[in-house]
Amino acid sequence: MVELFRDQVLPAPLIANPGCYTSTNVLALAPLIAEDLIEQTAQRADMTTDPASRCPSMD
Repeated sequence: MVELFRDQVLPAPLIANPGCYTSTNVLALAPLIAEDLIEQTAQRADMTTDPASRCPSMD
């Protein structure tokens, strides 16, 4: 995650990043954790599909 670990990421030959839900939670909580305002948290992110836009399929 470049936003938090730029010095470690820049020299890396390959980089893998988490998905958008995970990134949003980590970036939102990082300042709170850095200032010891919270110790531990559990996050949940759900995605729903709008039936008007597309239907899920196994294809």
